[in-house]
Amino acid sequence: MLPGKICSKTYFKQGGVLKFVTPSVALLIASFIFIVLGASCATTTYDREFYKVEDLYYAGKYEEAAGAVRELARSTGSRELLLYSMEAGIVFHTMGDYDASDRAFQQAWDISQSISRSKLEDVASFWLNETERKFIGQNFERVLIGYYRVLNQLARGNRENAKVLFRQIDAELRDMKYYDDFYKQNAVVRYLDALVSLSLGDYNDTRAQLKNLSTLFPSWQKEWDRLSAVLAVEENNADDQAATAGALDDVLAFNEKGERVTYRPGMAQLVILNSAGKSAVKTSRGTLAQTPELMRSFQVSLEANRRVRRSMGQIENILSNAENPIPEYSRRDPAGSHPLVLAANGVPLSKTMPLFSYSETVLRHFNGNYPAMVDRNFDALQKKLVGIFLSGEASASFAVALNSLAESQGNTSRVNIDDARSAGTVIAAASAYQKFAPDIRCWRFLPDNYQISVVYLESGNYELEFVPQKKDVLVSSGSRKITVRDGDFHFISLQSMSKDRRVYTLAK
Repeated sequence: MLPGKICSKTYFKQGGVLKFVTPSVALLIASFIFIVLGASCATTTYDREFYKVEDLYYAGKYEEAAGAVRELARSTGSRELLLYSMEAGIVFHTMGDYDASDRAFQQAWDISQSISRSKLEDVASFWLNETERKFIGQNFERVLIGYYRVLNQLARGNRENAKVLFRQIDAELRDMKYYDDFYKQNAVVRYLDALVSLSLGDYNDTRAQLKNLSTLFPSWQKEWDRLSAVLAVEENNADDQAATAGALDDVLAFNEKGERVTYRPGMAQLVILNSAGKSAVKTSRGTLAQTPELMRSFQVSLEANRRVRRSMGQIENILSNAENPIPEYSRRDPAGSHPLVLAANGVPLSKTMPLFSYSETVLRHFNGNYPAMVDRNFDALQKKLVGIFLSGEASASFAVALNSLAESQGNTSRVNIDDARSAGTVIAAASAYQKFAPDIRCWRFLPDNYQISVVYLESGNYELEFVPQKKDVLVSSGSRKITVRDGDFHFISLQSMSKDRRVYTLAK
């Protein structure tokens, strides 16, 4: 929408200066605004409304948050259906409505599968696309859609169904392995797949994922060696047991008293997954005046265009207050993203390991590609600017036409041509602020990072505690009692974040 309002004393705030125009020119603006701006508003319903949903979610009002997401999805149609499906899936999963979460994530998965890999890999498409304004996400987000579908199955105890979904995710990760950067691979998904496969006796799949994990994430080799040692014992493979004998001593296996024991076949497996902190989100980089290198490039380019040269003073003033069209990701909750200590019957057993950071991935993917995005899209932006600022001359021509019409009808009222040109520049400013507004749509209900802890337990009764290492951190489940029998697979999903849940960076 335009700054100010159209009335008998209309004003527009431009560069901190209030510019008054006459009622006749105000009427001109009112008429011309539909021609210049049309339906090209870059501000989306998501930008304006989703923060209200976020307040509800982080306040624990999940039913209200779910209803609000559904309403937004209905109001925006297909443009943001993928995004709202992903957000709704998280809300329903958090509140324990796994059927509703399945439906939301199934819809998100189907939409994501219709998007080509080349479009997902185009890092520039997320912020500057003249013909396609749908939210398309990224390939590592598509993997996370599958991950939450798996979590819904594991929460119900359906490991076989989870395994079917893992095969779909593995196909996605395999494509990324050959066509995209390794840092986008998800170690938590691959490790969880290996653990579920082990519990089902699918030893070949466990071995295949261990090979991938060793190749892609060598810094966690000690953890992969532990699982290799467990696999060797379960398969009763003498050669592998000899090769992994040293790692077997490192396997986190305990009895009911919390004492370390040597892993033996059939011990119960306890898998703790923690979604820690709040994800990084897209925010504005500020005005173009705050990015002088981009501002100067626009100035040089526009000064060479004789059609807009006479308006350069006004153009520079407008540009200096327009937002940088390329957003950036900013972290929100580093305090709430630290590992948890897992204790059983009062004895600390292990710490959760952050094996995949969504925040680090998006920061590297988008923020790290900023220079390339500028280079790839500068010409398109410059053409857009020229079109915007030619509206000043177009407005003057429109005024001439109105004056001619008035004269032909014997009307003595006239629109001042210079005022009309200025009014057109005001319209150009509004259009620039709209069309240059950064696209800040992103998946906001994700955690900062995903953590995992795997321990093996003797039969017995255990009271589990999940203890934050930092002060002022909330954990969704402080304690839980479980009874363990040989051959059990216990899966527990947690969330942790800073106590001040309402502190997050709002885009401007």
